[in-house]
Amino acid sequence: MSTSRRGLMGAALASPALLAAGGAWAQAWPARPITMVVPYGAGGNVDGVARVVAGALSTRLGQQVVVENAPGAGGVIGTDRFLRAAPDGYTILLGVESNVMVAPLVSPNTAKYALTDFAPIALLATQPLAIGARPDLPANSLDELLSWGRTQRDVTYATSGIGTSLHVLGEMIKQATGLSLEHVPYRVGANILSDLAAGRIDLAILPTPSLAPMYRDRQIKILGVSSRERDRAIPDVPTLPSNPAFAAAEMIVWQGLFGHTRSDPAILSRLARECQEIVKEPAVLQRFEGLGVTASDLTGERFGSFLRTESDRFAAVVRAGNIRAE
Repeated sequence: MSTSRRGLMGAALASPALLAAGGAWAQAWPARPITMVVPYGAGGNVDGVARVVAGALSTRLGQQVVVENAPGAGGVIGTDRFLRAAPDGYTILLGVESNVMVAPLVSPNTAKYALTDFAPIALLATQPLAIGARPDLPANSLDELLSWGRTQRDVTYATSGIGTSLHVLGEMIKQATGLSLEHVPYRVGANILSDLAAGRIDLAILPTPSLAPMYRDRQIKILGVSSRERDRAIPDVPTLPSNPAFAAAEMIVWQGLFGHTRSDPAILSRLARECQEIVKEPAVLQRFEGLGVTASDLTGERFGSFLRTESDRFAAVVRAGNIRAE
């Protein structure tokens, strides 16, 4: 018998033992601290959700979950760091729609990965985006924005950058309404708020928590939020989907937990179960509320189905708008 055939037969005979060993290894997990890669800087909203979840997971798993911030290139650097890690269940990713779904669409030469490279564990939190308006804009509702906008050559709107989910929502609105919207990308979010209040830009698309304080102080207007349901932080503001002209411009931004596609399914399932329980904890819900996000209990395949549907919608908008960040 040749050496190669003996090797194949040995591997075949050993495979049940290897499978049993793998199962036992998964049962022993976690035996050491887990790294949660966050592809954005410390102190932001994404980082806030990550630290809430990491703390709760540490308690439930009996091992520390360490948040590792790896910002840069719109989340691509941290995402690549996660994808290069061993698929042993000791490195997980706190991802958002911008780095997981949008970046490969708008920056394919930089974000050299696809949605299928991630194993969806749990959708943890969501929040809508809001359309802010300068205080002297001659429109106080979505209908009035539509009427006024149709008389303008260009209506400027600001976001935090080209190819972000905020930019994609602006393009959704443009495609749905036919308004002549001119995108003005900013590098610093605080500058968007000051320029909006000063009337130097017409509109701004940002997460609700960024706009709500100035709205309450009557420094700016908010004309709509991008979710199906009103935002509890600004309940008097209507939703875009409730207006027929803006109905196609529906979006929620989110924070979700991902593993490697080659990780042990038992580990991914354990993480999903723990996340389902975490988002029910009163302390977690209270901290989420302070961050302006809503808890979600989508896990596993349900989360995966949501991602595929959203990715298809985003891809169609990106193609139609020829959005490129490179």
